[in-house]
Formats: sequence, structure tokens, C-alpha cells
Amino acid sequence: MSERTLSPDGDWVSAGTFDLRIVRSDPIGTFRVRPTSPTEPRRFKDCDGDTWTEYEPGRVKLTARADGSTMYLGVTDNLADVVDEHGPLTEVRSDDLDPARLERTLRAYVAELDYGRHKAIQCDKDDGVDRYPDEVENFLRFWEAAA
Repeated sequence: MSERTLSPDGDWVSAGTFDLRIVRSDPIGTFRVRPTSPTEPRRFKDCDGDTWTEYEPGRVKLTARADGSTMYLGVTDNLADVVDEHGPLTEVRSDDLDPARLERTLRAYVAELDYGRHKAIQCDKDDGVDRYPDEVENFLRFWEAAA
């Protein structure tokens, strides 16, 4: 687990096989979790349909043009600058999550929670502290155990 602290609306934090992020404005849940791949770089599509590939954290390279041309292929830039220049990016996901493992993990995790526990996690009545960061760590332990 990363030594970095998760903060609302902060950056993604690496947790080994997952990246974590707290999204304060999310009406359904507080956390977003995304799998990471040590062998496959993250890819993004811009508003024109061009594909950008992350070759190091925060740095991307134009790797495919929607119109098939080769103009500007190989151009590199900061991820934030690409967003500023080309609009919002959509991450191209190639998740190869094992559905059976995911189901086992979710069933085991949810079976451990009850309504009172959920309320204590969301906002502890004694101190008002959000305990979701601890729950993400618990979920990741279940995930690893379900392998």
C-alpha cells in the first residue's frame, strides 16, 4: 500500500495492482478504484478520436490518429496539456478482470458489512471521521485473498 494519504478530490494514488482516488462529489460512493497493469500502458482517446499512450506518469505520446494519418504521430506532451489543448480525454480500458474472482471478492466483502457498519464507515457518530480509506485497504486484502 502506498504511504501517500488519500484526500478528497485528490490525485490517483498507487496501491500496487490498483490506483485509488477519493471523489467527494460522487453521490454513490466515495472511492474510485481502477486496476493497473505492469505490462500495458494507459491509453486515452481525445475529442477527435486520436489515441494517446502514457509512457511515464503524466507524460503521453500520440500513437494513433482517428483519420489514419501519420502526421504528428510520436509527439509527446504532458497529460494536462493534452487535456487543455484537445479537451477531455477518455481512458481506453482493457480490463481483464476475472469475473469469478470479482464476484467472490464482492460477495465476501459485502457479507462482512451491515447497516451499522456502513454508517460508522461513512461518518463516525463519535468523531465524524470518514473511515472509507480503511475500508479500501480492507477491500484490497479481500481482493488479494480471492486470487
